[in-house]
Amino acid sequence: MSAIKKILGALVLLAVSFGAGYLYGVLPLGRELGSSRADLEAARTELQKAAKRLALQSLGAQLGRVYFELQQNNFGVASEKVTPVFDSVQELLKSSPPLEERERAALQEILASRDQIVAELAKPSPEIKKRVGELYTGVLALLGT
Repeated sequence: MSAIKKILGALVLLAVSFGAGYLYGVLPLGRELGSSRADLEAARTELQKAAKRLALQSLGAQLGRVYFELQQNNFGVASEKVTPVFDSVQELLKSSPPLEERERAALQEILASRDQIVAELAKPSPEIKKRVGELYTGVLALLGT
């Protein structure tokens, strides 16, 4: 009987040793996983901010092209290039990264001027250059440039 107790004791000691070794290896991994999740979430947030900034920069470039064409008195070319600007504004307003209030207000101002700008491009007027220039300056201000 004493030999069986010794074997059982050795088996219990062996099981406890394996359990302790397992926990010693697994617990730090759990902590690393938690910090990795936090790092991943921070990276996602940064990626969303970068995507929004890139979209705003693209909008600024598109609006800049329209403004450039207007300065060259190419009203027809500017008229062709203005539709994608408004499409980009609509996409930005629907985008998943949330916009700051000042960004949303500036984009809604651009969208609100759509009909007037398209109408003024159909019958070229010097006033359109000023309006598009103000919109372009507003987008540049959003970008901090």
